[in-house]
Amino acid sequence: MARSKDPPPKAGVMASGGEYARDSATQRGAAAIGFDLIASAIETADLGAGDAPLLIADFGAAQGTDSLEPIRLALDALGRRSDGRPVLCVHTDIPGNDFTTLCETLEESPDSYVRDHPEALALMAGRSLFGRCLPAGQLRFGWTASTLHWLSSAPGPVAGHFFVQLSDDADARRAYAARSAHDWRAFLDGRAAELAPGAAVVIEDVAMDGDGVMGSEELFNRLNDALLELGEKRLLSA
Repeated sequence: MARSKDPPPKAGVMASGGEYARDSATQRGAAAIGFDLIASAIETADLGAGDAPLLIADFGAAQGTDSLEPIRLALDALGRRSDGRPVLCVHTDIPGNDFTTLCETLEESPDSYVRDHPEALALMAGRSLFGRCLPAGQLRFGWTASTLHWLSSAPGPVAGHFFVQLSDDADARRAYAARSAHDWRAFLDGRAAELAPGAAVVIEDVAMDGDGVMGSEELFNRLNDALLELGEKRLLSA
């Protein structure tokens, strides 16, 4: 009997086996822009009194490869201030994330922070960053990079271009702008509830200038042309 093909993953489920991690060099490079902010943020953060564990979080962890260096930098900075206090490092992402690969990355990667920081314990939270992920008033440091441009859900189809900002579909642009604003407020509300007084968050992501330009428009136009060509050759279908 012939083996049946595995069904395609449903929407919102990340491909397993480290596929994302192998193709995320661009995201890692973008995240590095924010690395210098980590130590300065923690140097001025209020870590609270006593010897209770410090709670830090990585919002939008994916498969973990892009999280290793920023969390290591955070732990280095905490170590200079906290005199060996235990640290709970919570890696959050949506329930459909590939948490198996994330766990394997933290355990097996030669770059994993757990190798050099025995005081750190890695934890997972399968919750969207557009809501509460952590206990109220407990978070001392948060990090997120190349994540917030992913919306909580797509408001609808986009006509004329795969990238809504370059589409002539005015209704779609308005709908996506409204969803983006809603998600940004939801993210801030979630972190406002979780952060301890005097805590710090470093956020790195794509943005537009005052004229609505991101700098990647030509790349997206070329990608759109390639998709149209594949469709015309019937090598790609909706």
